[in-house]
Amino acid sequence: MTVERTLPPTATKSDDSLEPFASLAEMRSEHVKLMRAARSGSREADMLRRVAAFRTRAQETGKSIEAPTERDAAQAILDYWTAWLFTFGDRSALSAAPAVLAPHDPSHEPDLQEKANPYQGLEAFQEEDGRELKGRGEAKADLLERVLRYPVVFVSGPVGSGKTSLVLAGVLPDLKAHLALEAKDPIVTVMIPGTDPLRALVRAVGQAARNPATEGVWLAEQKRRIELSPRRLRKIVESLGPGRPLLLIVDQFEELFTLAEPTARDQFARAIASLVEEASTQNKIILITREDYAATALNMPALVDFAKEPGVSFSPPPPSRAELLEIITSGANTAGLKIDNAVVEDLVKAIVGDAAALPTLQFTLRKLWERRERNRVTWDAYHKVGRPREALQRAAEDVFSQLDAEERRAAHKIFLELVRPTMQEASSRDEFIRPRIRWETLSRLDGVTPQQVNRVVDSYVSAGLLRKTAAADKEDERFEIAHEALLYGWDRLARWLVERRQESQEKWQFVAKARLYRQHRGDPAYLLRGRALRDAEKYADSASEVRELVNQSRNAEKWRLTILILAPISLILGALLAVVLLRAYEDRYVPHVAAHINSLNATDDDIRWLADKRQQLDFARLVRQGYDLRRLKAVGPKFTGSRLKAMQFSDAILPAAIFTQSTIDESGFKNADLTNARFEEATISHTPFSGAKLARAIFDRANLNGVDFSGADIGEASFRNAIIDEKFAGFGGTAWWLAVGWTEGQIDSLNSHHPRKAFIESEIFRGQRSELEAKIDRAREKAFLLNDLAWLLATHGTDLDVAEAKINQALSTFAPNDAKGELSKTWYANFNDTLGYILMQKAAQNSGNEQMAKELLERAEQAFKASVEQVPSGERLFRYAMCLFQLKKKDEAVKSLESATLMGYVPSHENYLLTSYVRGDFQQLVKQVCRKLPSCQ
Repeated sequence: MTVERTLPPTATKSDDSLEPFASLAEMRSEHVKLMRAARSGSREADMLRRVAAFRTRAQETGKSIEAPTERDAAQAILDYWTAWLFTFGDRSALSAAPAVLAPHDPSHEPDLQEKANPYQGLEAFQEEDGRELKGRGEAKADLLERVLRYPVVFVSGPVGSGKTSLVLAGVLPDLKAHLALEAKDPIVTVMIPGTDPLRALVRAVGQAARNPATEGVWLAEQKRRIELSPRRLRKIVESLGPGRPLLLIVDQFEELFTLAEPTARDQFARAIASLVEEASTQNKIILITREDYAATALNMPALVDFAKEPGVSFSPPPPSRAELLEIITSGANTAGLKIDNAVVEDLVKAIVGDAAALPTLQFTLRKLWERRERNRVTWDAYHKVGRPREALQRAAEDVFSQLDAEERRAAHKIFLELVRPTMQEASSRDEFIRPRIRWETLSRLDGVTPQQVNRVVDSYVSAGLLRKTAAADKEDERFEIAHEALLYGWDRLARWLVERRQESQEKWQFVAKARLYRQHRGDPAYLLRGRALRDAEKYADSASEVRELVNQSRNAEKWRLTILILAPISLILGALLAVVLLRAYEDRYVPHVAAHINSLNATDDDIRWLADKRQQLDFARLVRQGYDLRRLKAVGPKFTGSRLKAMQFSDAILPAAIFTQSTIDESGFKNADLTNARFEEATISHTPFSGAKLARAIFDRANLNGVDFSGADIGEASFRNAIIDEKFAGFGGTAWWLAVGWTEGQIDSLNSHHPRKAFIESEIFRGQRSELEAKIDRAREKAFLLNDLAWLLATHGTDLDVAEAKINQALSTFAPNDAKGELSKTWYANFNDTLGYILMQKAAQNSGNEQMAKELLERAEQAFKASVEQVPSGERLFRYAMCLFQLKKKDEAVKSLESATLMGYVPSHENYLLTSYVRGDFQQLVKQVCRKLPSCQ
């Protein structure tokens, strides 16, 4: 007999006190609890009441659920409990209408009033913001590995590339965690050089070491000691924190060249170099600079020895499409914000590939949050805020339009105090400095009242365009431009700065004279005297060139006056003394050569002299023939757009050299070090690069005719869209498959003329292997080198059993433990990727034994899976897809391929490296996936 139950009257009535669920996730959680209660045999009356209440709340929750998939899920939960009531025997349920989710009602969405803005705006991410730094995982892991490998790392990039955020919020927390595992308590020092870099350095180190005496007498005394002997900095650090390593991060390193005196610059560089000069040092230095000063920084005499390793220089790559999506959506998801898909797509489209757009993206997202409608950012809000390149301009103008006429005039004066033109060329991006200015200073500007200062700075601080540093006293509050992007993103401010520069023509005249003095090797004819010298002294702090000219002119004037005073004493003695003094004068001033010599007058001796003096070589559009520059040593020399014929660079050391768009004919680069060099769009004819180091060099879109690369190291060099002789005769004795950018036709031709086996049997390969093995024997930390050796053997397809043993030895050192931080995850991912690659090749070699081949592939699958789960990257996902394809898991292979290409990875040389081991048409699958994904085109 069926027992019919009736819902208790109190539960059947509408109960307005029952609030809807806050989200689908909360509904699901309550759904699970209710199912457990039903299974546990709760009292019938209680269950009926709870189910009725749940259905009422669930139906109402539909008003705040918009996504079709989420509505389907919510309705399925409702249908479940409706069916449960039927099976339970409730008479009212048998006759009642089905429970239907309420229609979506935007007014019921949460308003997020209590949520904080999840986007950073123009502010750099700090160490405590590490969890919020999204979309930079690969760049962070790459930089972190370099920092642990090298004592000094140079981080450079354009304004807005996220250099500071990547270091402070990305690398620093994991670096400290790594050191903590080794029971090390580092002294973490973050500083900006300013006009007095030594003082800033000593104060920052003292404060980081929690030394109470960081001001006054102690600070002055320590600075004086370092000025006398820069190496004393190391002793100061050791006394402040015995046994503690120092992590020194110098942000805005370019200020050493734009603000500091040459002497202070040299003392600072020598001081920090002393911290890491010992091979066993645990100290680490990260120098962050704009890309237009990168070569200058690398070329500093005190630091140039650290810059020789190609891995010490790092530039954050522009975020890929997938990374931009993560940046945009991660903050929104955390706060419960919904951004219309059209807005997300347009944001990505507007800045993808732009390395300098991160601050403007964050600023735009912050403004979109402020214009949200409850929990949604609509296209209308986006239209009002503007795309990233428009948002800064609109925000600044919106604030300006709300000021009255007097306040606008005050804003003009305030911003010209906050942004001061330097004496750099008007076309240069290093033409301004952004000091932090006290409120008291702003309030004393001519014609500006304190009330106007408050109104202007408070308005721009609220808009996120100025940064305020609070203080106990109002007068001591400091203000500064939030980010340099404002200087170029706000048209009005840009016009003000141009007008200010135009008002300083007299200053420019002295800059021009100072540069002529440098260009003519310190010719005394260009020194200043009398009134000209007195006028120039007013601008001595405006540019380093003017300071140099004024100082040298003062000294020359003293020498001239000395001669005039002593000459009358005795005609003979005076004449002799004058000769001595004049010779000393010439010895001191004539040999001075400019750092930026006029390229039209440059000789090969000039170039060598400048290189010997560690000066930056910048010879854009140089037209020269027959120069002998063999064994020249220079970091980052620039020959952009030059026409060079019969130029000899053999045995030269020219890392990061730039020959972009140059024409090079019948020249020679034999055995030259051209690591990270750039030859994009260059035309190179009948020029040997045999034996040269060309790792990571770029030959994209270059025209190469009769170019000999035989025996050169072209690992990771790029030849995308390069035009090369059909027979590829110049690539004998190279591991050409380790370069990138080859087309399938080029791969076939290269493999036909230069098979991999021939290279494996060469002295070059044997030398590379022997060198790595010797390093392993001497190294204290062997895991990196073991992986390098295993990868060398794997990529050359030889001694795979030895390679497997080496990588297993490396893997035994590490495990995927979250406590070890991101670095260990990266190591673990790299090592497993190497192991998977080795096992996949061994499977191909054992294809005659089907069972063994399958077991090897299954082991490779596990290794690749562990790799991509720890630190996914395009290359690892591609290899994982290849392994899955061999195991006949085509659907999974397609998903992995799609993920790889969405991360910006474009399969190129991998088609040769790996598909030769694949049974089946994997290349066709790659093409099939690429046709569907624009990022792969």
